[in-house]
Amino acid sequence: MLITRKLRCTTPWLGAKRGPDSGGGRKTFTRVNKEDEGLIHIASSLMRWKWALRESRDSLGMDDISTDSIIPARYFTVKNTSTYNRSTRRGKTPIKEKYESLQTGQVISMDFTLARELPPDVSDSAEFFRVPDEEEFDAMLTHIGVHIGMSEWGHGFEFGRFELQQSEYTDDKTNNQDNKGRCDDVDQPPVTNSKEIPDSDLQRNGKGI
Repeated sequence: MLITRKLRCTTPWLGAKRGPDSGGGRKTFTRVNKEDEGLIHIASSLMRWKWALRESRDSLGMDDISTDSIIPARYFTVKNTSTYNRSTRRGKTPIKEKYESLQTGQVISMDFTLARELPPDVSDSAEFFRVPDEEEFDAMLTHIGVHIGMSEWGHGFEFGRFELQQSEYTDDKTNNQDNKGRCDDVDQPPVTNSKEIPDSDLQRNGKGI
């Protein structure tokens, strides 16, 4: 059964790919090449989803559910990404790193397949023998969004958090700056102890984004 869930970013999702194509020194998302002009196809972190689903299952006490029966889509699509500036201090030296990001407030659609039967290679498992229903799956997604996050980089610093929207909710025009284009690169005061600057503290023309 193919289902679609809308996830609203409650903190920025940051890309982590390095390389010559990283866009002016930014760390970027891994992309899936498709012939859709004007759209960005971002590869899903399938291994991270697999780990996060196991963690949420165990945390919620759904001890008999097989997470192998939940198959995330290999990519999701957005219209725009932003640039997120992370400032830290190493000793007395201020460091500013740029990341391609999905900004707080942006809503993405993510497809999942909930198998009706367990995959053949785990069908004989005595411990995990049940597939989740949609309510249980939504509970797992909610736990991941609040406690784990799906950022390619920096989940330990609260990046990649999200909240689950109602499945019937549609969002073609969100009222956040991220969907209007790239955020301006702005100067930020250096932060000690490598703490993250929440996007609510970023400034543009003297106003918070």
